[in-house]
Amino acid sequence: MATQPANAAATQPVDAVVIQLANNSQPDRGASWLKDFRRCLDEHKVTCATYVLQKDAEVWWSDNKQSINPSEGITTWETFKEAFLKYYYPKETRIKKQQEFNHLTQGDHTVDQYDQECMRLRRFAPSLADTEEKQIEKFVLGLNSKIRRMLETFNPKTYEEALRTAKAVEKPLEEKKLELTVVTGKKRPIEAGPTEFQPPL
Repeated sequence: MATQPANAAATQPVDAVVIQLANNSQPDRGASWLKDFRRCLDEHKVTCATYVLQKDAEVWWSDNKQSINPSEGITTWETFKEAFLKYYYPKETRIKKQQEFNHLTQGDHTVDQYDQECMRLRRFAPSLADTEEKQIEKFVLGLNSKIRRMLETFNPKTYEEALRTAKAVEKPLEEKKLELTVVTGKKRPIEAGPTEFQPPL
């Protein structure tokens, strides 16, 4: 009898048939299930995830784990996630999410809100955000122009540094925006931008 990995009991089992049927009404269900394993250590995530696969999902893993990792070494969590999402997400859903990530910009959202949307969408485009360098580049390019120019000057080396710097730059801009609102009695945004995190038509 297989030994239950740590943290596996706290994660809901997944039946891939259920995920497929739920895609129209809950397109993020499979990705949300993957997020449950953030509590596991990186080296245990694949073991925990595959332990709780059921029915069709268990068969998928049994039949495909060798092709997913032909070198027969340790399957990384990023490799498993990419294979899982590719197989169980409808192609049109994956393409739509990838396009959203490609065209994502800050618009009139805060840096924190923009960061959260980056993290939500980048799992659908792993090849575009599989290194910290790529994540930083995408994050910086999508920022509003005033903040982006400052970050390009600072040239942050980590994503955490880029986020921290963007928030620090944003604060005085927001304070200036608030002062203009008080003086004029109406909102005076710093710059125009899209109102939603949506790709351009």
